[in-house]
Amino acid sequence: MGKTLQKKLIITCLLLGATSALVNIKRFETPRVGFKQALRQVFLSIDGYSFNGQIKMENNVSKFLNLDDYTYTAYKKDGIEFTLYIGYYYTADKVTVAHSPLVCFPAQGYLVEKQITKTVYVDKHKVNYTVIEAAIGTKRQLVIYWYQSYLNTAPNTFIEKFYVLYNQLVNGEGQNGLVRISIPLDNIDSNEALNAGVEFINSFYPIFIKFIDTSE
Repeated sequence: MGKTLQKKLIITCLLLGATSALVNIKRFETPRVGFKQALRQVFLSIDGYSFNGQIKMENNVSKFLNLDDYTYTAYKKDGIEFTLYIGYYYTADKVTVAHSPLVCFPAQGYLVEKQITKTVYVDKHKVNYTVIEAAIGTKRQLVIYWYQSYLNTAPNTFIEKFYVLYNQLVNGEGQNGLVRISIPLDNIDSNEALNAGVEFINSFYPIFIKFIDTSE
């Protein structure tokens, strides 16, 4: 019991230190801007998937999230629908702004179930992600999400903060954001949706990596 409490206190102190460092890092950080394309243009086409249009984000939501860029786009393949949301920031000081699906879905009335953490490799890149099922009324969806920090991924905000701090200090890169894939469970079960989601990650993630790092 004592060791568990001590461990929690150490983790809490480390997180507070990382968050404080990220907030104060704004003083010497140079914003990363000037990408050739906006994210909404980058993801107009993904090989093997039909483009089903872009979803408009309400101005008050975008303003609240203080986004530097985002894409909120729908796709379809073999009768399965996919919604890709990426909320992106160019600077490390905004890492505390990124929201968690574990907070925003319940706030919208969803019941969140079956939270698990998994990993998939896309070429040489490791994607650590969280999977949840969200239900409201009779509607259910599988949600895959992770936090991107430069070329690193984190399944939760705690690990994300350490990656953002590391990349800012070591690589001079403050880019970070939330990646979320939603798949309705209308005509498929959760295992089929997860397999389809992993296939989708393999298709879109190389495009995202090239957006993040043009040397890739």
